[in-house]
Amino acid sequence: MNSVKSSPTQKSNSKKHDFIKIIFGIALAVCAVQSAAEDSTPQDQIVSLQAESEFTLLKMKKMVEAQVNCTNKNYFSLAHDHPNYENVLSIIFMAHAARIPVSFEFSGCSGRDNSYPNITSVSTFIEN
Repeated sequence: MNSVKSSPTQKSNSKKHDFIKIIFGIALAVCAVQSAAEDSTPQDQIVSLQAESEFTLLKMKKMVEAQVNCTNKNYFSLAHDHPNYENVLSIIFMAHAARIPVSFEFSGCSGRDNSYPNITSVSTFIEN
């Protein structure tokens, strides 16, 4: 029988290649998660709220154009069928009344004719 023995250098190179494969796999996974992540707005004050029958429109003080393919980017839309609608809307009302800056995460489009960036979550920012 012919047996081939690995030299210490070959074993070391094999471990390096395995390590590189693992790091590369982790990097790909991180990139995939980031590319699937929702977009968000910078913190800003809400200046306008408009309640419609199936959605609520919100306008920010410094409206930032959402990077989505919605036809109307002058407002953000919170759909009434959002799974956490009442809680999100409560935070929006509180922030608007107290003039506390908020940030929205959004994904896709909703509202009239699915034309506005769709709000998926809201965060408040209270400065000390």
